Amino acid sequence: MTETAPETIFYTADVVCVRGDDVLLIERGWPPHQGKLALPGGHVDEGETSREAAVRELLEETGVKVPVDDLVLVGVYDAPGRDPRGRYVSVAYLARVPADTIARAGTDATAVRWAPLNDPGDDLAFDHGLILRDAGRQLGDRDRVLEQLLAEVRELRPEPWPEDVFARYTTLAGAHVDLFRAADGWPQWRCAACPATSVGAYTGPFNDPFGDTEIHRQAQDHAARCRALPKP
Repeated sequence: MTETAPETIFYTADVVCVRGDDVLLIERGWPPHQGKLALPGGHVDEGETSREAAVRELLEETGVKVPVDDLVLVGVYDAPGRDPRGRYVSVAYLARVPADTIARAGTDATAVRWAPLNDPGDDLAFDHGLILRDAGRQLGDRDRVLEQLLAEVRELRPEPWPEDVFARYTTLAGAHVDLFRAADGWPQWRCAACPATSVGAYTGPFNDPFGDTEIHRQAQDHAARCRALPKP
């Protein structure tokens, strides 16, 4: 019986870093695919999880820092031949960052750029185009759920709510994140579970709070992450 040598598998992590409708890409400064655009990412080091590696690589390559807990799994990519160097298995994560986030080229990156998530270009390195399409569908699904929630808020607003609150989300701890109109007219959110982040200002464009979903996304994202105990 002929035995074959075990295949060497390399473990990597990639990050789909989204700012508004744009995704952060790097220009690769080394082979393979030197000069092509790619997602930030790299090898998982000894003693690291893929999440920790994703956060580290994003910071090293672009200067953008995100908390490990903010990463959302997009998928695992392990198709044979996806990398010309051998068998590479990559875990891809999604991270949303504020509108004022600035990126700069760091290690292994010749340049960085923000590209439209729905049209990043056709000549991306590896299978990163597939990863972006999967991430885009994931964001689209969440946005459709958000729109449904907003419609329910408009029609089925529960009582009693404070007079200035126009939407509410439930945190993992069972507390609530309220969206309200501040004294200057701008919408903000406040969390009843964690006083340290009790008020978050919205810095984007504002017309009608129900017509602009970004403040709702911020509140919903916080509610989905908040594990603090509700206030007594």
